[in-house]
Amino acid sequence: MALNPSIDRWQGHGQGFTGHMLTFGQSLIELAEMGDAEWAESCREAFCKYATITRNGPGADDKPRPDHKPSKLRPNSADYWRQRGDKQVDIGHAFKYPYSYYNLLRRVNDATLKQELDAKAWRVF
Repeated sequence: MALNPSIDRWQGHGQGFTGHMLTFGQSLIELAEMGDAEWAESCREAFCKYATITRNGPGADDKPRPDHKPSKLRPNSADYWRQRGDKQVDIGHAFKYPYSYYNLLRRVNDATLKQELDAKAWRVF
């Protein structure tokens, strides 16, 4: 299976669109799991619109932003946090993107897909 997620389309524009796709989708899943499936379902149209925009990739007016540097370190290891040092750990993205990523990843039942996603995860963290 070839994987071509939004993360590929947004290279050179930072991790914001992809990261917010993670947090948006994961929040709807958790809402449903907490017993509020109707409310989660009412957000489906907004999520689909966001997914369409994200899948299209950046537009001509979207400002380029630096990408993260490739790394095999992941937020589920102490070495990741040591290497990260004091680089904006105070902002929510440092925690919410990994939380959503690992929450969604544990739901994936395809080992090949998990490997493909992990190979690109450094772009989000």
